[in-house]
Amino acid sequence: CVRVVLNRVAKGDSLRETEVESLTGKNKAATIPEDASVAQANNLGVPVSRVSPRGPASRAISALSELIMNEASTF
Repeated sequence: CVRVVLNRVAKGDSLRETEVESLTGKNKAATIPEDASVAQANNLGVPVSRVSPRGPASRAISALSELIMNEASTF
């Protein structure tokens, strides 16, 4: 199963999530929002979950991880 992960999505982006699904022919698995803590974590060389564990990107990445693990357990 192939799906799309939309990364660094900012509010007000002109391309809608449904358009991406339509253009790619793939369903969306997750949307990772634009989050300044990702750049901070990158500069520090640590996971974003250590810099901002409750931040929007951390929450979205955790949700994606859960989805992957749940789907992997069904094989």
